[in-house]
Amino acid sequence: RYAFRLTPDAAPVVKFIGTLKGIAPEAGKYGTRRVACTAVDWMDDAANARINIPTQIAQRADQVLAAVVAAMAKQPEATAFDVADSTFPYAINNSRSDSISVMTEAQRVCQSEFGTLVVRDGGTLTFRKRTSRLAPQPVAVFEGTMQGLACPQDTSKTRNKALVTVHPKRVDATDTVVLFSKPSESNPQVDPGGTITIRGRYNDPANRAQRIGGTDMQACTATTDYLMNAAADGTGADLTANFTVVVVYGANQAEYTITNNGGTAGYITKLQARGRGLYDYDPIDAIATDQASVDLIGDGLISLDMPYQSDLALGQAVADFLVAAWSGSGSSEASMQFVPRDDDELDVAMGIEPGDAISVSEDVTGVNSVFFVQSYSLDIGEDKTSFSWALQKTAVESYCQMGDVGFSEMDDSTVLAPL
Repeated sequence: RYAFRLTPDAAPVVKFIGTLKGIAPEAGKYGTRRVACTAVDWMDDAANARINIPTQIAQRADQVLAAVVAAMAKQPEATAFDVADSTFPYAINNSRSDSISVMTEAQRVCQSEFGTLVVRDGGTLTFRKRTSRLAPQPVAVFEGTMQGLACPQDTSKTRNKALVTVHPKRVDATDTVVLFSKPSESNPQVDPGGTITIRGRYNDPANRAQRIGGTDMQACTATTDYLMNAAADGTGADLTANFTVVVVYGANQAEYTITNNGGTAGYITKLQARGRGLYDYDPIDAIATDQASVDLIGDGLISLDMPYQSDLALGQAVADFLVAAWSGSGSSEASMQFVPRDDDELDVAMGIEPGDAISVSEDVTGVNSVFFVQSYSLDIGEDKTSFSWALQKTAVESYCQMGDVGFSEMDDSTVLAPL
C-alpha cells in the first residue's frame, strides 16, 4: 500500500496497492545501502491466472467481466463496473485457447464492448462502457501551466482506414452433439485408489482438427459418456461402476477428475462430452475510409477485433468512429510534465488517475484539446513533487446528437456514435 499525505494533517491519499514481486539490493557493506523494489498490482495476477468457466450466454460486457474476475483466487481490492452498452449472445467461447488468462479474457471483452478496464483509485478495478467515452468531462484543466509538453504531429500515426471484425456464431440445433471424444488409441490405466485428471478440448465433429466452443453441456453419464474395462482393448470385465467421474465444463474444454474406487486396475476405454457446439467460422469485417486523407498521405490502417460482438451494424459504427477520431488533425499522443506550485494544484494532480480526461492548452504548440490519461509517474523529491502523464487523444467529439444545432447534421459536421 502506497499512500501520501498532502498536508501533515490531511487524510492519506492511496495511490497504489499491490504485491512486492522483486528486490535488488545494491552490493557493498559500505555502499549506498539502497534496494530497488518492484511491486505489481492486481493486473499482474490477472496476467498469470488461468480460468475454466462455462460459455456466458446473453450477458452484458460488465456481467461477463464479473464472471471472469470471480473465477480468480485473488480478487481486486474493489470493483466499479459501468452497466455495459453491449449484450453478447455468447462470450468466453474462444476456441483457440487451451488455457485462458483473466487478462486476455478481459481484453477480449473490452474490445467487444469498445470499453476500457483499468486499476485506479488505490486498487479499484474500473470498467467503463463505450458510450462513457463519447463526451469526456475533464477532471482537470491545464492552460500553459505545465513544465513540459511533447505533442508531435506525425502522419505515420494517422489512421484513415478502419477494419472492425465481428463474429456471428453458428450454434448446433441439438445439445447432444459429441464435442470431445477420447481417441480410442489411448486408454489410460487407473490403479486401485488412483486418480487422474484429463482435459478434453471441444472440436468440430466434421473436422476434429478445428477447435470450437460449447454450451448446454450434458451431465456426464456412465456407459453413455464413459466406460472402464479390465483390459486396455476394451474387453474383459466392465469396471465402470467402480469409478467416480467429476467433470468441469468450460467454454471450450472439459476437465475430468477420474478416481478408481475399486480393488482392480481399470482402463478408461470411453470418455466424451456432449453439448451444443459454437462455431466461429464466418467473421465479418466492417470497413471505413477517409478517402481525402488517404489521397493526401496514403493508407493508415487501424484494426479492431471484437471477438464476442455479433452486430455488424455496430461494427460499422465503430469503424466510422475510429476513422473520424484518428484521421483528424492534431496530436494523437502526448506526454506532459507538471510540478504543482501550491497545495491546491498538488491536490488536483494527485487525484488524476488512468482513464481520466484532462484538458490541455498551450500557445507555442497550439495544443487545445482533451486527452485521456494512459499512465502516470510520480517523482517525489526533497523540495518538489513532479508528475508525468502519458496522454492519448479522446474519441471524436463531433458525434451526432439529435436536435442540437451543429451536432445533428449527419455526414456533414458529425458522425454516428457507436451506441
